[in-house]
Amino acid sequence: MDRLVDVNLRDVNARDPEYGQDKELIRRQRRILHQLSPNIIEELQGHLQAAHNEQWHEFNEKLMLKGEVFERLLEAEDQLYDLFPETIRPEEETEDKQRVGETILGLMQNPGRFGFDDMDSLSNPDLFSIRFEGDSYIIETSIEAKTHLDGRTRHQLSDMGFRRAINIILDKINSLEDSSKHGLDGLGIGGHAIRLSDKYKQSITVPRNTQITPNSIGRSFGTKYAMNNEQTDRFSRDLQEMESQGLLKKACFSNEDIGAITDFFLDEINKLVEAQK
Repeated sequence: MDRLVDVNLRDVNARDPEYGQDKELIRRQRRILHQLSPNIIEELQGHLQAAHNEQWHEFNEKLMLKGEVFERLLEAEDQLYDLFPETIRPEEETEDKQRVGETILGLMQNPGRFGFDDMDSLSNPDLFSIRFEGDSYIIETSIEAKTHLDGRTRHQLSDMGFRRAINIILDKINSLEDSSKHGLDGLGIGGHAIRLSDKYKQSITVPRNTQITPNSIGRSFGTKYAMNNEQTDRFSRDLQEMESQGLLKKACFSNEDIGAITDFFLDEINKLVEAQK
């Protein structure tokens, strides 16, 4: 991982004199990279293979992998620097509550893994903050990693985006009579309920050099998420308001950093594939 920081990231930031002088940023990046799983190459290879198995058309491998790499970096940054203090910490809950909390997270991120293939197409956030109250698990905040902001982001943050998807999943799980068949022991009818907090909030995390201006937001032309100038201006103001409330956070890696790290991992994956032949 030191090679990745010293070569790839230094090259990417060669035109930024402040980067080389920011020793704390470089130290933080190096610590985060060392925090990644020792098997991350194999894990990312598996992620790509699963994507190939699920997709019926060709896709951009780097683009697909970049989002996953950013999520892994954020998880590592959170473990070291408490990037998301609102999320559950193992030491703050009993083992049973932590286990159920982690099951809920896995369910929200990948319903198909629990046998709910009909909900796999829903747009679900990357992380959640969950607290335990009485006999219920309360989802207080959803957290999404975004390498770029565009019309799809705007849709996901609307009432028809993440909030709708979460409510569909919760209605399904809370009405289950056979939750154990889905690996959801302790949930469903007769078990713990899961509900969305009355004060539910949505949070997004972006690369450190992300600009929150109308000109920097993708218009998503040619898609169902396309925005006109007025919508883009309003969305920019909404994002600036989220940032002022601490609901839009910036990671310590820039978009270019994440791209360079993704290139590094892609090269390592290709080497691994060749060695396996």
